[in-house]
Amino acid sequence: MKFDDCDEPKSCEICGARADPHEIISRGSGGPREPWNTIFLCFTHHREYHDRGRTTWAAMYPQFADKIAAACSRAGRVMRSATSSTRSGSSRRI
Repeated sequence: MKFDDCDEPKSCEICGARADPHEIISRGSGGPREPWNTIFLCFTHHREYHDRGRTTWAAMYPQFADKIAAACSRAGRVMRSATSSTRSGSSRRI
C-alpha cells in the first residue's frame, strides 16, 4: 500500500492532530513511501524528529523505536544508540 493516493486525512501517531506521512528513511535517501517506512506526524512532531535526529527522537518516543530500527535495517542503515560515538569520540546522531 502506498500513501500517495490516499485522500483521507491522517492523525499524528503521537498527539492525534492532523498529520502528513513522514518517511523514516527519506525519499531523497532512497526510502520508499511504504507503510514500513512511514510514520504519520503533525508539523510539531515532524519538526522535532528532524531537530533532534532519528536516534534521539526514537528514545523520546519508545513506541516507535522498533519500527524505526526495522526500517533502518530493511533499508541497510545502521541505527546507533543515542549515546554511541564516532571514532573521534564525539556523539553522533543518525
